Amino acid sequence: MPMCMRPVKPVKLKQKYPRPVYLPQPQPAKQTKPMSALEATINATVGFLVSWSFTFWGLPIFGIEPDAIQATWITASYFFISALRTYAIRRAFNF
Repeated sequence: MPMCMRPVKPVKLKQKYPRPVYLPQPQPAKQTKPMSALEATINATVGFLVSWSFTFWGLPIFGIEPDAIQATWITASYFFISALRTYAIRRAFNF
């Protein structure tokens, strides 16, 4: 029988290899509730300023002319809705 056709004897290992070690995978950092509230408030505050500016100076382009007080109340309504919505969505994604 040619050399390349001879069966190979299995080699027994004298040393037993240890089982693989499974290390815990790092988890993404979750945001705390106070930090979620802070982020939502800052986001809504910036939105408040942009929204108020548009309500006061942009709406007259469309024929709606609120005074400063009306613009503030309209924008405040959207501010609180936005803050609550952002907080709720943030908490849902951190669940």
